[in-house]
Amino acid sequence: MHEKTEITLTRREAIKEQAAQFGNLELPTICLALRAGVNGMDDPMDEKRVRKALVMLQMRLDTWEPSYNKSERLDSAVKEMVAATIEEVRSYL
Repeated sequence: MHEKTEITLTRREAIKEQAAQFGNLELPTICLALRAGVNGMDDPMDEKRVRKALVMLQMRLDTWEPSYNKSERLDSAVKEMVAATIEEVRSYL
């Protein structure tokens, strides 16, 4: 479904990269913003920023760990949203 990144990172490093690029934004918000920035629903995003964000999303997938037992459905939904966003956004590049 998704390709592994070339660099092996820890989950903490992937989260740190997410914060460096998007501050306090959560993954669903990032995914929606990326989609809107490439599909015409919002102002276009710079391609370099989009590609960098895709790498970060892939890093998050590669290091994915569920949050809590009670949030398994939500975690699965967010994980699928990230994977779908990567696939869709790549199709615009």
